[in-house]
Amino acid sequence: MKQDVYALQRKVSLTPSESRILDYYLRVKDEDGKFCASCKTIAEKLGLEIWDGTDPERGPAGDSRTVRRANAKFRDLGVLSWVSGNGRPQANQYTLNINKIKELTGKEA
Repeated sequence: MKQDVYALQRKVSLTPSESRILDYYLRVKDEDGKFCASCKTIAEKLGLEIWDGTDPERGPAGDSRTVRRANAKFRDLGVLSWVSGNGRPQANQYTLNINKIKELTGKEA
């Protein structure tokens, strides 16, 4: 699946962060393309910078914004959908569209 990330990166101009996030999603998904996590947890797992939200120049806590921006791009490409978990204790429920990834990368589904 790493090859899919590289191929998609070339086709749709993924940023390095978007590539890392997509690679993470491909590693944690189940056989149906599903996984659950909060944006903050994803940011932490990938080592994206986390802060407490007290600095007004930096905005809301954590760097889950990077994850949210990547998710929006993946949604617009048709490769990711999700149901919001509405915060604790329920995580977001994501589904990767593996067939769409293969379509965008020119591989057989």
